[in-house]
Amino acid sequence: ESREGTFFLQPFLDLGIKAGPLLLADVPEPEAFIETYFRRMLRGAALDGDLYWVLKPPRALPWMEAIIGCGVHVSTTSLSMTATPPDVVPDLDRLDLATNGWLRLMTAFTRNLAQHFGDEYPAGHTLLRGPSDMLAALLGWQPPRWPRGNSDSWASPLMAAGFAAILLWEELAHLETTAWLSSCLLLLITAGAVLGSLRFEKRFWCRYLCPVGGMNGLFAKLSILELRAQAGTCSGSCSSYACFKGGPAEGEGLASAGCPLGTHPAHLSDNRNCVLCFTCAQACPHRSVQLSLRPPAADLQREMTVPEGEPALLLVLAGGVCLHHWQPALEALPPLARFPLAALALGLPSLLALALGRLVSPEQWRQTLYGLLPLVWGVLLARHLPLAMAEAGQLLPVTLGPAWPGWSADPHVLAFCQSTAVFTGVGASLLLLRRMLLGEGRLLWWGSGLALLLGAGGRWLVALG
Repeated sequence: ESREGTFFLQPFLDLGIKAGPLLLADVPEPEAFIETYFRRMLRGAALDGDLYWVLKPPRALPWMEAIIGCGVHVSTTSLSMTATPPDVVPDLDRLDLATNGWLRLMTAFTRNLAQHFGDEYPAGHTLLRGPSDMLAALLGWQPPRWPRGNSDSWASPLMAAGFAAILLWEELAHLETTAWLSSCLLLLITAGAVLGSLRFEKRFWCRYLCPVGGMNGLFAKLSILELRAQAGTCSGSCSSYACFKGGPAEGEGLASAGCPLGTHPAHLSDNRNCVLCFTCAQACPHRSVQLSLRPPAADLQREMTVPEGEPALLLVLAGGVCLHHWQPALEALPPLARFPLAALALGLPSLLALALGRLVSPEQWRQTLYGLLPLVWGVLLARHLPLAMAEAGQLLPVTLGPAWPGWSADPHVLAFCQSTAVFTGVGASLLLLRRMLLGEGRLLWWGSGLALLLGAGGRWLVALG
């Protein structure tokens, strides 16, 4: 941790720095900041819990951008310093670090802090930006803001369709056993993240379009952990909303770029848009954001709002188990006939859901579908257990040679663990259906019977697959 981060720009203002462009010659000598460091460091012991306080050159300055030739602009409104693009992009190959004034100043700050506090506090390096941030500063590029409106209305069906395409590709092209095709899939997902970051600020791709992110968000509803803020504290004590928007350090909070998914922790209705990065907890000066334990599947309630395409993603995930079971039959068909049959296998759970939708109301259909989410999780876990318990243990002998140790679970142990995963999902779905279909007596009985039937079918498919 860095206690110097809690005062950010204020020492510069106290020493006469004005708003506007900041020249190297305008920065006070490091010795002028020592009194401020003394005041800050004397507020607490060197060791706070299990964290050492580290002294660093002032983090308000964008050191790396200044070193490579960007300008520095002081804002007294946001209490921050930002990098501005140079008139001419410098040739970085000719950058002379030996005579670079900003680098020498940063080194002088570090040396000065070590001389004054070296016996009591460690001296570390300041905040250093990454290559992409420095390139954006050189070019003066800023990502556009997120589009207004309900992006889930069009993005969530597209996400479900993307996951369906991945599953079809996986089974029809043997993606699991073809290294270069697996690499292509990873490159496509990475390219989506890069293009999303270039088109919009923060993680637009991860929140709205990434198929893997959508699956993680769906199953995060079953988690026993949640990161939430106290709405009363946020509305009554906070005016900066740095946890959500980002901003300089304030009180106990650290400087932050804000939630990477663009969500306020007090406004989260479920875990779908929280990746537990703890950026909001680090930025909050009021200790409002807390990580808490909760009952499993607490996000799933009778009255809940879900994205339009999320139920389709759930059905696609269930269809992936059917598709994997049909793979031997697909191999016996001509290439042109494989795709229609694979699409039919992938769509079997969707066809079953459509049939159910004709018998009940849309609200009851949604409640029943989400009541079966633990069962889908259990079947998918059982489907992939052989990768972890049989193949993963052979990583060393396959990679480095047969002389290296390896292990593989006994088939009976593997079958027992798969059955346990499926039956755990069935039991959790039976309990969840009681909550989701409270007061729907006949539908609850039919839903429970459907969970038992699908659980038995899922275990059979996993055993055959």
